[in-house]
Amino acid sequence: MFTQAALVFPCFVANTGPFDSSTSIMRNTILTLSAVTLVAGSALAQSDYTGPATVVFAMNNTVRLASTNTNDGAIIGDDGVMYFSPGGSMPFAIPYCDYGTWNAFFGDEDNNNAYGDSAIGAIDAVHVPLAAPSPASFFDIYFSIQTPTGSAGFLGAPVSDGDVIRLVNTGSTTGIETLISQAQIISAMNSTSTNVDVVAFTIDEIGGGDMYFSFTATVDVNGVNLEDGGILRIPASALTYTGGVVSAVTPGSAEIVLTEAEVAAMFVNAGYMFGASDVTGICVDPTLGTFTSSVTNKTMPHFWLCDDDSADEGFVSTKNNPVNSMPGVVPTVNFVPMIGAAAFGLSGGFSGPSIGDPFGMAFQFTDPTGPTPMHIDSFPTYQTPLPATFQIDVTGGTPNGAIVLLFDLMALPTGGLYPARIPISPLGTFFGPSWREYYPNLPSLGTLLLITDSEGFARQPLNIPPGFSDFGAILQAGDITTLTLSAPCLINWD
Repeated sequence: MFTQAALVFPCFVANTGPFDSSTSIMRNTILTLSAVTLVAGSALAQSDYTGPATVVFAMNNTVRLASTNTNDGAIIGDDGVMYFSPGGSMPFAIPYCDYGTWNAFFGDEDNNNAYGDSAIGAIDAVHVPLAAPSPASFFDIYFSIQTPTGSAGFLGAPVSDGDVIRLVNTGSTTGIETLISQAQIISAMNSTSTNVDVVAFTIDEIGGGDMYFSFTATVDVNGVNLEDGGILRIPASALTYTGGVVSAVTPGSAEIVLTEAEVAAMFVNAGYMFGASDVTGICVDPTLGTFTSSVTNKTMPHFWLCDDDSADEGFVSTKNNPVNSMPGVVPTVNFVPMIGAAAFGLSGGFSGPSIGDPFGMAFQFTDPTGPTPMHIDSFPTYQTPLPATFQIDVTGGTPNGAIVLLFDLMALPTGGLYPARIPISPLGTFFGPSWREYYPNLPSLGTLLLITDSEGFARQPLNIPPGFSDFGAILQAGDITTLTLSAPCLINWD
């Protein structure tokens, strides 16, 4: 936790040296868009980005989309990931996934014969590669989870809360791809810590590929403690990749670049009432530039950060605040301050105006175009006794369009099971931001045609009569206009 010492501002030294011209065309485009913001260390260095933009994020609270729809599909929990384009034409955030998605993907991963409990706890870190389209497929997005999975269910082996992963589809198989594992991070830190929970993660793809992390608890790095609000770097030079994932790290290569006290001072200077207690998200500031900490003497890119103080509800940039030329300012995207519900396409929390705080954040230098991801939700996902009625809500469909809802029964007499799935090749852009797995049978037990409303939502009651104990249902939807396939949802009953 941060202490009063966080109110003492450290000194930062601006670094506006030239960028390596060998980097990508995307990088040159970004420099053109934001060259004026590279004057670090002055009032002009505040983080005001204008241009194409998509913010991808998770929240630590159950939130409501800024939609007129009151169905459960407009309510997203802390295990969901969303995207929004601040200052753009999007009326509300679009969800990729939620609670029922993970029940479908992992199944009963903890082998407790319960298929309605949360498999992952919550989404922590989020990172979207620069090359990903907007909107990305969820299979393009790297993330970390709050709670380790069990060793049953689909994977049959646990996913650690210290792993950075994404879902993978090769066209023939599906599963999890681990970009960097908890064990590799511990090795890079030369740490005695045995459980390192990643809560914030990004890759500085523009600046060369260094990885940056923050953790939920204090860890030791080469014999020095990094508190839960500090930032760690593993240099790109210490990372060996094979097949796009880290296959080896240089032991002891990790370094502390920002201390907890430095980060806390930035939050306070940006006007956040309580400062930060944990960093919960990090991405490279889209207005670019670098700075050097006089505490660690490390140079790094400017960042956007978020924390888990529920009174804050927004981002802070490490750039200088024009009020006092000290680090820490609320960034803006297309003149929208990145604080409060409206900045994220939300209307508030589940039971009040507070949306909580971002838990994971990523930035894309492109506006979302084309089809939107589709998502199925039902609350609750488990009911007893029968008969029972589940309200199946679909989001992300073509407004005033037609979608097909498919469902099948799944026998769940014992624990540790999971729905079967068929990998679907993306076929270029044919499936857009589709979920790249198909779950119901071919043909499915039930197929329903639904008409969406003006915001792309649809609802279908599903009545389960007596006599079907020890079963569940796997559901998925397809948009007839865009050929987009939704994330799956698993419901079950006794």
